[in-house]
Amino acid sequence: MSDTAVFYDIENLMGLFTAKSGKTIHLDEIYRRIRAVDGVNGISVQKAYADWLLPSSRLLRNNILQLGIEAVQVFNTNQNDRVKNASDVNLIIDAVDLMLKRPDIKNYVIVSGDGIFAFLAKKLHEYGKLVIGCGFSSNANVIFLNACDHYIYLEKTDKSIAYKKSVSKHAEETPANSEAAEEIQTETPQPKPIEKPQQEKQENKNPQPKAADKLPKNKFTEALQATNTRVFKNTGDPSQTLLAVRDIVNALFTVKNSEASEMEVSMLKTYIDHYVPGLKLSMFKQKRFGEFARFILSGSPYCIYVAEGTTHRIGRRGATDIKGEVMSDLSGLIFEMDNGTQAGSLFDIPSGTAFTYSVSETQTPPVPEGQFETDDSLQSIRKHVKTVLFELSESNGISVEDATKLTTVDFCRTRFGIKTPVLKEIPPNASVNDYRRINGKIKYWKEIFTYNGKSYLVFKEWNSSQHRMKFEKWLESVSGP
Repeated sequence: MSDTAVFYDIENLMGLFTAKSGKTIHLDEIYRRIRAVDGVNGISVQKAYADWLLPSSRLLRNNILQLGIEAVQVFNTNQNDRVKNASDVNLIIDAVDLMLKRPDIKNYVIVSGDGIFAFLAKKLHEYGKLVIGCGFSSNANVIFLNACDHYIYLEKTDKSIAYKKSVSKHAEETPANSEAAEEIQTETPQPKPIEKPQQEKQENKNPQPKAADKLPKNKFTEALQATNTRVFKNTGDPSQTLLAVRDIVNALFTVKNSEASEMEVSMLKTYIDHYVPGLKLSMFKQKRFGEFARFILSGSPYCIYVAEGTTHRIGRRGATDIKGEVMSDLSGLIFEMDNGTQAGSLFDIPSGTAFTYSVSETQTPPVPEGQFETDDSLQSIRKHVKTVLFELSESNGISVEDATKLTTVDFCRTRFGIKTPVLKEIPPNASVNDYRRINGKIKYWKEIFTYNGKSYLVFKEWNSSQHRMKFEKWLESVSGP
């Protein structure tokens, strides 16, 4: 199901490159990275805003046509204004209009770094939408960054994103005032083919992987090349497919350079898509890549942690540079090899070994103290929060001001480290089930809590002891009505 809309602020993307630099950008590479974000199931709407009469904008024509992006022409309405202001306004209006007309669109991607889009992000959050930002790290406004649920960082030195256009000798002889001739004779690299995950591939054939030079130019790619990592030939054996994924993760983290000590989960998906083409998550009873990553890394030397409140990253367990909340391992994951021996991690299985696996709540491997949480501790935290907020509801112990704060994303992110409002107000006679969900997932308890005469649902996904400490600290500060 296509649940995502993408809005491209072309002026912001091209703003880092002067006319003299001769550089332009690969929109198809940006598209690919957006598709790699966990939760993006399909793209329904794409719009790009620019003055398309400019030669620099027209160079993107091939990308626009190939990706099916709607090119929105933006004219300058005032000689004293910059076109970018008009582009930003048009983009915001279209995004809000879509939000009201298409409730099925759950994810909104803003390809820009402009701070003005922080206001759009807040409005989208009020309607329960997920906001993904994307732009060059050197040109990203910190207010907009903080307003996004996830941000895809681009680097102007990354050749898979920015490239220098080459002009043929014949084009140099073209009169300077012939813009049409310049457009025809300017040679741009052929855009990469866009893989469509919805298309089923024949089981006895492996899809052709992307060329190695199309992978990101970074230390991780260098590590894979240095270890001579090859594309896995899928034989249909799930155990060998998992071992191939395991070997890729190990190869990625042979990097000793501090700049590549951790990576985003979406970047791991990029490498898996390349080196294990045709991988189907359904084969392992997983629906999203984030869940699959947690599955393969459970009990391994690597962990997933939430950085900056929203971004999921992978790093080495126990590393001092991990700054964020470490996610718990998958409970009760057991691998059984053909010789009858068992392992608690995919990374403990010798290469070439056939095995099966199961998840059993009664066979939960021991959890290192202080690093991960058991299911019992999670339930204890959630039960505590629910009990306290219910008691405050019965005693009317939360003021109007405090209740209002709990309905805002910014306050809850700052106060508790969660990116969802703790309270969600529901109108009289509204369907509770409709309000419990965010992006199709139940995030609120079904019970109705009443504060100061208004009805609310309460957020239930409290996931760490750190949340509990922050909740207790908040509880000390609340005042009655």
